[in-house]
Amino acid sequence: MGFWLTIRVAIRNDVPIPFKCASGNCGTDRIRIEAGNEHCVKARRRERERLGELLDDGYRLACQLYVNGDVTVAWDPDQ
Repeated sequence: MGFWLTIRVAIRNDVPIPFKCASGNCGTDRIRIEAGNEHCVKARRRERERLGELLDDGYRLACQLYVNGDVTVAWDPDQ
């Protein structure tokens, strides 16, 4: 099994995660990992800079998050 970028999977499957730039700059695609964190690749610099302490609370950027297994996420559609 390969690694998949979360925002691409969401777009292909009509999952309405909000996004704008898809490059980690705007932060509109902030999601919270509810299950499957063990399948997530460690946050890289851009994600750490954008989210800061929110990473400790399980938040990630869908456009920066690569996964290699099942992951359950949630997001605030009004963020």
